[in-house]
This record gives sequence, structure tokens and C-alpha cells, in this order.
Amino acid sequence: MKELFKLVAPKTIPVLDPDFRPPVLANRAFLAEVDATGKAVPFIIAVERDQNRVSRFATRVFPMDHPRAGANYFYVERILKFLLWQFGGWKVTIFGPKELVGYLASCYTNTGIRRFDAEFWGDQTYEHEMQITKRIFPLKTTARAARSNWTGKDGASVSTLAPATARWPSRKTANWP
Repeated sequence: MKELFKLVAPKTIPVLDPDFRPPVLANRAFLAEVDATGKAVPFIIAVERDQNRVSRFATRVFPMDHPRAGANYFYVERILKFLLWQFGGWKVTIFGPKELVGYLASCYTNTGIRRFDAEFWGDQTYEHEMQITKRIFPLKTTARAARSNWTGKDGASVSTLAPATARWPSRKTANWP
């Protein structure tokens, strides 16, 4: 893992744990590397929970033919696990490379490496079997419609798969921590 996904030391080394490597620094380094290729591939994850509520997360990965594409697998697996524990949910819809979607689907099965999470979020919490599906293309919509609470024909919020180019509030403008 350390060969594929680079862990970054913080500027201030914690005295009690000098080997600590914050995941946020590794994520920033990964995304900087992806952006430096000039060929970043959009990767959009929508997590659905009760009452058709959907949370959306857009990021980017290396093209699957890139020499560093192996790092994509670890990155998307960690991101999805984080999103499930942040938002909760049982149905995951992904716009991204089919290899990565297939990998995530295999992780969240009864025999996969994330079987506990699949059972906890699917069967136990939301009383649905965990589902991970691929979306062929992002839903075309305006940023305004994407931010609304409108529910589409398939029951998913329009914001589920809005294009990554839609203008969302930035950390600075939204006054986020």
C-alpha cells in the first residue's frame, strides 16, 4: 500500500505518535498527482439512505491506463468507506471507471473485505441489501436544480449525479471549517 498510496508526514510531528500520517495529507497529495497528469478522470459517488435521501461526493482519479492507476483502488475504497460512515446508506451509485466500480462492488459483498460494513449499513441499519451500481453518464442538470430537493423518476435526488462541473459552494464561500 505504501508503494501505491503515498503517506505524507505532517509539518508538526506528534510527540506521542511520530509515525502518524493524516489521511487528509495523503488525499491531497494523491489529488495533486492526479491533477498533474492533465488527464484526471471524474469519479462521482452518490450514497442513498432512507426516504430517498442522497449525498453526493465528486473527486477524480488517474486514468486506468496510467502507471499510477493502482493507487485508485485504495483511494476509492477508503473514500467510499468514509462516506458510508459519514452519511450512512445502503445504495451506492458511481460514475467512474468500470474497473473501480467492480472492485468496490466486490468489496461490499458477504465475502468481500468490507463485509461488515455491507451487512451493518445494508441489512442491519437500512434493511436493504447493500447495492453498488455504475452510472454510465452523470445526470445533466443545472447547479440550481442539483441543489434542490427535487426527486427524480428513479426516486433519487437530482443532486445525486450532477456533473462535477456544476458550481457548488466552495469551502471559502460556504464558511465551512
